[in-house]
This record gives sequence, C-alpha cells and structure tokens, in this order.
Amino acid sequence: MAERRTRANTKALLLEEGTRQLLAQGLKGTAEIRLKDVCDQLEERSGVRITPGSVYERIWTDQRDFQLEVLTAVLAERDLGEIDRALQRAFESIDEADMGEDPAAAKRRFCKLAADGLVNAVLDSAHWQIWVGAWGSIASTPELRDDFRIGEVIEDGYLRSTTRLGEQCDNSLTRLGISLRPGLTSYQLAVALGSLVEGLSLRLRYDRDVSNELTTSEDGKAQSWGLPGLCFEALVDRFYQ
Repeated sequence: MAERRTRANTKALLLEEGTRQLLAQGLKGTAEIRLKDVCDQLEERSGVRITPGSVYERIWTDQRDFQLEVLTAVLAERDLGEIDRALQRAFESIDEADMGEDPAAAKRRFCKLAADGLVNAVLDSAHWQIWVGAWGSIASTPELRDDFRIGEVIEDGYLRSTTRLGEQCDNSLTRLGISLRPGLTSYQLAVALGSLVEGLSLRLRYDRDVSNELTTSEDGKAQSWGLPGLCFEALVDRFYQ
C-alpha cells in the first residue's frame, strides 16, 4: 500500500526539491522550475512519487504560486554562518604577540583578511546571488514584495545578516584593543561594510585586477592589498579609536 502523506509533508518534500534546483540554476531558474520536473526529480532521487495533479489547488493554485514559494524558501534559509567563519579565520591568523606589541599591524592584518574573506564568501554563496537578485527585482517591480512575503523575508534576512556582521566585527575589533568612537554603532559599521562587500562582490566578477602593492609590513616590503581590505581599514579607522 502506498504511503499516505499529509499535505504539510508533501509540501515540504516538493519545496526541498524545488529549492535544490533553484540553488543549482540561480535566480533565472525561478521561472523555469516546473512542478512536473520537480516531481520527476524527486521520484528519481528518492523514490517518492507525487503527481502535479494531486498538488494543484490542494497546495498551490498554479505554477507561479509554486515558483514564488520556492524562491521565498531559498531566501529564508540564507546561511549567516559564512559571516562568522570569515571573521573567525581572519582573527585566528593574528599572533597574540602582534596584538600586544603592534596593535596597528594586527588591526591592519585583520581588516585585509576579513574583507577578502567576506567578499569570497559572498562570491561563493548561491543563496546570496539569488537574494541580491530578488532584492533588485523587487526594487524594479514593487508589486512582487507581497508575493508569498518575499519583501518581508528579504528585509528580515537583511536585518539579521547586518546585525550579525556588526556584532561579530565589533567583537573582533574590541579584542584587538580598539573601541567604537562615541556616537557611532557597530550596526552603522555593518551597513557600510555590507554595502562595500556586496558592491565590490558584484564588480569583482568582472574586474578582478584591482589589487595594489602597498608597504604595510614592518620590514618595509610591499604587500598585495585588494580594494576590500583597503576600504575596510579606512572604515575601521573612522569608526574606531
């Protein structure tokens, strides 16, 4: 006898398979994801058979409703751990001796590695690529905002990621012995840094040759600095003392 599935279980299975396909195809795949294809892939991958006819009206009214809810599901599950990992790797690269004997050099190294790490995390994130694309779509087509709470989900993701970025940056910089200037907040730093990282990430897809050789080491040798590190250090110098 075939296993009986609840409406909620059927919906969860199809959304999981749909999000898997959307992450593989990118935002352009939203309009190309067909419920029939998702059902076929689900059966091929797991042996679970669901027919589109058993789903329409019972769960989604039409193809567009299904596609938009798949998109909303992807937007809602953006991994914020990428922020923690990038900043933690940067901080762990600093010797404790440097923090005590040369805090300026330690801060400079942290800024360079943290900014590069955050940009690389964004460039490697399939979730972020879809998230920023959906944000742009809503900016140009405001009526999309209320479809399956897409606007609400994007706003929630933005607030959570910005808050996390500010808290984690401030924690690392405070451990380096510097503190926010009066009147400034870690959230404001995160808004500026997030704009920097995401803006540069879009541009660096097409223009990777933006590094500069700067003398920033104690021995006077030039080091290669990318724009992310240069700009993050400038932000830190203005926000912290």
